[in-house]
Amino acid sequence: MTTVTLANHNGSSGNNFTDTAFDDEAATAIGAGAAPFTGSFRPVEPLSAFAGKRVDGTWTLRVSDTAADDAGTLSGWGLTRRSL
Repeated sequence: MTTVTLANHNGSSGNNFTDTAFDDEAATAIGAGAAPFTGSFRPVEPLSAFAGKRVDGTWTLRVSDTAADDAGTLSGWGLTRRSL
């Protein structure tokens, strides 16, 4: 199983990720950005870890909001496969 961390302890209160795309070639690393993260950002770990892996099968997305007195909501997500 291949696991990639996209973001970890980024942002603060409010809607932190709005129309956010993770891309290894983005100009700004997620850790250097500021909330709300809108646009393209390089993830904490590179998505290139999936290079050469099969795309069929079961994918699992894990999301957790660990901020105290806060409730996170994932309202949508998607995956775009780009050929190299």
